Amino acid sequence: MVDQFCSSKELHHKNPILILLSNGHSYDLQKTRSTEYTKYLLEQEQQQLLLFIDDSDRISLDNLNENINIFIIRLDYSKIIHDEQQFKSDIRKTIRLFSRQQIKLMYLSIDEEDKHNQEQNTVRYITKDSASFLWFQLLVSILKRMPTNTESAKNEMLNECRRYYKDNLVQLEKIQNFQREYKSSDEAIFWYTSESFLYLSINRALRSENIDELYTYRFFIIDLCTQLSSIYKQQRQLKHDQKKLIVYRGQFMCYDELEKLKTSIGNLISTNSFFSTTTDINVARMFTHNCHNKIGVLFQIEIENNLNSIIYADITNYSRIPDEKEVLFHIGAVFQINNISYDNELNLWSVHLSASDDGKGYIEQYIKLQEKKLEETDASLLFGRILIDIADYSRAETYFRKMLNTLSQNDHEMRSICYQYLGRTLHFSGNLDEALHYYELAKHIQIDILKLTININRAYNLFYLGCINVEKGEYSLAVTHFQDALHIEQILFKDKYHQIIPSTLRGIAWVYEKKGEYNTSLKYHRQALEQTKKNFPSVHPLIAVSFYSISSVNHCLGNYEEALEYALKALCMNQECVPKTHRAFGDIPSLLGDIYYDIGNYDCALNNYEYAVNVRKNIFNHNHPLIA
Repeated sequence: MVDQFCSSKELHHKNPILILLSNGHSYDLQKTRSTEYTKYLLEQEQQQLLLFIDDSDRISLDNLNENINIFIIRLDYSKIIHDEQQFKSDIRKTIRLFSRQQIKLMYLSIDEEDKHNQEQNTVRYITKDSASFLWFQLLVSILKRMPTNTESAKNEMLNECRRYYKDNLVQLEKIQNFQREYKSSDEAIFWYTSESFLYLSINRALRSENIDELYTYRFFIIDLCTQLSSIYKQQRQLKHDQKKLIVYRGQFMCYDELEKLKTSIGNLISTNSFFSTTTDINVARMFTHNCHNKIGVLFQIEIENNLNSIIYADITNYSRIPDEKEVLFHIGAVFQINNISYDNELNLWSVHLSASDDGKGYIEQYIKLQEKKLEETDASLLFGRILIDIADYSRAETYFRKMLNTLSQNDHEMRSICYQYLGRTLHFSGNLDEALHYYELAKHIQIDILKLTININRAYNLFYLGCINVEKGEYSLAVTHFQDALHIEQILFKDKYHQIIPSTLRGIAWVYEKKGEYNTSLKYHRQALEQTKKNFPSVHPLIAVSFYSISSVNHCLGNYEEALEYALKALCMNQECVPKTHRAFGDIPSLLGDIYYDIGNYDCALNNYEYAVNVRKNIFNHNHPLIA
């Protein structure tokens, strides 16, 4: 049996087999002497230990690292201790026979709730961080539209799983079974609820918000989303008369995280991953036993039937463990924190949440804009484009280089767009010559191979070339490229709107600013702002770009009051709609530093300059011109 989590300083053992669990890995180590065993334990940091022992010997662990959680399983292995291979085989069989509840208890401490050590986020505080919530939702939205019914996507995921679990024979066997037996998205929930690598791998990728892992695991994430959404639609039609559903979730939580929830009552939170709950409070309570440095918490969640943006389903009939009576929420479900109190009867903390549509309205606007882009480009390209939009240039570069390696040499249209996005990434990273090289490659394909003239990708290429020209001080050539791009755009869209048009207007304004013709520059910037406001949500990065540009020109004109006003507007808007790692949080403070310096407020100037440098150091390499 599995004992309750133990944090005691003395454990019994005799010739124990130690299973060290770290992020889902396991390693078998046999220690034959107490001193050798103790020395090994004392050397461990930030690890979780699963220890197989009996009661015949005593060992002191007084100096054991406080961050180590120890789980005890007592086995009678006296009859097989002399046969190491047989013993390991029996251990693995025992692990395989554990109930899902027991496995989850171990994994919760290792892989779900150890947020501080593994930099994973179970929930996001939307009220305080709406921008990162927005872009994470956009990435997931685009990910779901990408093609996955390919053997290559499946193999990419499974190869990563094999690498991750290379020392875990049990999981490697399950990976092989999945590759052989998994046929379609109709089986996704069954495999997700099995005691396998999938539950851990998928949620680790989602909670860590590691974009590389999200892309790697897209094959199964999309299948799970597809089946869950399908069941949700079926159940909603059948249960349209049901007004409310109450579900429960038990989990371990650090004291600091509980305190953070307490200070956020009335605010919105969102799940970063698939969110498991149950209609049976007794099942939920199984996961609320206190653990060393952590506390058991019971969530009670009310779901009104009239919600439109929350996808959830009772998966009892689809789960491998139907007794759990599980209700599974889709990625990004939003909840309001209603109340937090200590339940004396249950002897644990109780958190009352209600599912909410709030916070999803403006996200739907952004998603609709992305869907418009899908009409003119591929979802795989758009996923990489979003990486550029959130200023994740290193990942964007890697992404597009990988894509180029997989594209056929004859897929000229996709290759030309990929070259342009790779060039854009390198451009923002400060590698102007290499960026220009890829822009020229795209231009060669468009003109010499595809024979494009009036085409949106041709317009983008001209716009990107114009931006490079400005950076290199080639202003006449820049104007020519921008004007040619604008000519194509006006033919393509006539009275319609496309976001490239205000971008091109800003490009022309940029040239005039560099040439010192500030009033002409302002005229174009205001045209761009007017068009953007008419066609985008009221809070959008492109509106913030126009605010920043107008501030910059006013600063050049000596209109410091107006310059300060627009710079602060740009800063406030970016705080609502772009991640904190975006380059805008380096550019705007740098401009604010210039403004404050010119009006004689040197302390504010210095603070903003220092902030800008720190942000840029985290985004760009040390050779980038914005740092040098």
